[in-house]
Amino acid sequence: MKNNILSILSLLFIAILTVSVGTTQSFADDNEVIIDGLTISNPMIRATIPPHLVSAGYLKIKNEGSENDRLLSISSKFSERDEIHTMTMEDDVMKMRPLPDGIEIASGEEVILEPGGMHFMFLKVEEELAEGDIHPITLEFEQRGEVTVNFTVKEIKRKQHMKDKKHHHEMDHSKHH
Repeated sequence: MKNNILSILSLLFIAILTVSVGTTQSFADDNEVIIDGLTISNPMIRATIPPHLVSAGYLKIKNEGSENDRLLSISSKFSERDEIHTMTMEDDVMKMRPLPDGIEIASGEEVILEPGGMHFMFLKVEEELAEGDIHPITLEFEQRGEVTVNFTVKEIKRKQHMKDKKHHHEMDHSKHH
């Protein structure tokens, strides 16, 4: 019971941080990977703040190839469960849900995973993720197969203007059990 409460509180904490950062966070141009016309750039993971057991990851994927592809799943060595998520605001309620079918990356399109939108969730993180650390994460694509990308851990600060706003948060946990 105590672990369930800690897990729920950790998920709520990362969800609040994910929304509060906004989309102005700049990404570094390191660790870029290009495979068959697919460019994966700006991979980063949010630094953990003990005792929280969750983190989020972000990147950009540009498909300059001639065929569509789909990011099916992700896997890391530092967390027990890794998921692709989306976050939306509906009637002033934040809703974060897994994307079990992954993310389509159409030919000629770019997909950005960022705070407040689509992102990776790392659940039950087994070690502290400190700023500057590098962690390999495997992305599985429908057409291009497995691609391992080095993600840099970065500390992301909350925006001050969020401090005064009231937010109601709802997380869809039905897919987490």
